[in-house]
Amino acid sequence: MSVGIFVLAQPLNSVLRLYPPSAAALQILALALGFAFVNNAFIGALNASDRQLSFTWAAGWSLAANLALNLALTRDRDPDAPRHLGQVVILDPE
Repeated sequence: MSVGIFVLAQPLNSVLRLYPPSAAALQILALALGFAFVNNAFIGALNASDRQLSFTWAAGWSLAANLALNLALTRDRDPDAPRHLGQVVILDPE
């Protein structure tokens, strides 16, 4: 399914008359679908072997790594990016 979406992203984009650069985003999401499938199988295996705590720790470390990488990698490109964790947690409309 992931490969099919990846291959058909350009034709679907033209048939549905979507925003032209959105085909690249659809291709990236199609690749992420494969990772999501593997992740779901991993979760099912941990649940079946009564290792829910292991998955909880893995999910927590993944969240921390994702937050740290987002803060580190977006600061240089976007001058309005959050400068510290307080700006990330507090939903400020300004």
